[in-house]
Amino acid sequence: GIVWQQGEHDALHLTAARAWKERFRRFWRDLTVITGNPKLLAIVVRTMRFRPSCTYFQCIVSGNDMLRTMQMQVGTEVPFTDWLDIDDLATFPEARLHPKTHLPDEHIPSALIPEVGSRLASSMLRLLRRKLRWRETVNVSSSIRSSQSSEHIKADIGLVYCDVRENETISSAVISGLKQWRRLASWLPIVLWVGSSTHVNRQVVDLVGGDAHIHVGPSHLTYMSIRAFALLHSPFKYTVHVDGDSWPCPSAMDLILNVAGTADVVW
Repeated sequence: GIVWQQGEHDALHLTAARAWKERFRRFWRDLTVITGNPKLLAIVVRTMRFRPSCTYFQCIVSGNDMLRTMQMQVGTEVPFTDWLDIDDLATFPEARLHPKTHLPDEHIPSALIPEVGSRLASSMLRLLRRKLRWRETVNVSSSIRSSQSSEHIKADIGLVYCDVRENETISSAVISGLKQWRRLASWLPIVLWVGSSTHVNRQVVDLVGGDAHIHVGPSHLTYMSIRAFALLHSPFKYTVHVDGDSWPCPSAMDLILNVAGTADVVW
């Protein structure tokens, strides 16, 4: 599935706002053909009522209202889609509001991104259950949940991280993400791919479950191409690939367990 959060610029032009629904419908239809998946899931984040941070733009109220209407209609009319309301983020202490209009600008503050991510995960779960009626979870054996040994490598579902850095240590973002995964699912097996000159400390080794879970990729691969290589050589039947700067929200495992039985890779 896809998550779609876009439209602020279209809100500045009534014609573009009015055409948004049909343009998105065509876009979704093209994606179903490209992916060969007629049941492609999509979550549309409805644009907030906002004040553009750039003084070059002037927010057209009618255009924004039209856009928001089109986004809601997409979430109810286009098959296998839903829409997400984030208007209440303007009431959060972290929101940046204009002193006169009391409206946020079009960029969501970084402090509120985890909140949006958590809502998107929950929204995707609801969509899975309501529109596709997929099963609540896949079967994960108790031996996988309880085992903390190198036998993790034989599990049906596992996590793949990549961090290729020349003569540098593993990034703090990757370490924080690994710690969060251990809080969410201590049983989850993890494989980490690194570069030939990447420094891996003892903390990282312990987080992934031992040296056997750390692999060195070919020296000619970059930080992008190593990902494809790692997925190609994944030991898991169902692979979860996580970017180094991604933060797993509390409902992440619920989403993964729902889709693992029907997808080869969850990214």
